[in-house]
Amino acid sequence: MCGDYAVVQETIGSILLLQGKISEAGEHFKKAIAIFEIIWADSPELIEAKYQEIMNLYPQASIHIAQEFLSKH
Repeated sequence: MCGDYAVVQETIGSILLLQGKISEAGEHFKKAIAIFEIIWADSPELIEAKYQEIMNLYPQASIHIAQEFLSKH
C-alpha cells in the first residue's frame, strides 16, 4: 500500500469538502485514513494526528463555503 495514494485520497476529499460535497469528501477521507492505518500500524499517534488534521478541515471548509455564499449575495 502506497502513502501517495492516501495523500491523493485526502486531497480529493479536501477539494470535495470545499465544494460542499460532504458525504463524498467523507468517503475519500475514510479511504485515506484506512491506508494510513496500514502504513502507520506501528505509530498510532501518527494515525490520530492525521485523523485530527482531517477533522479540523470541516470547520475551515464551512467558513470557506459560507464566505463564498455570502459573496454571491
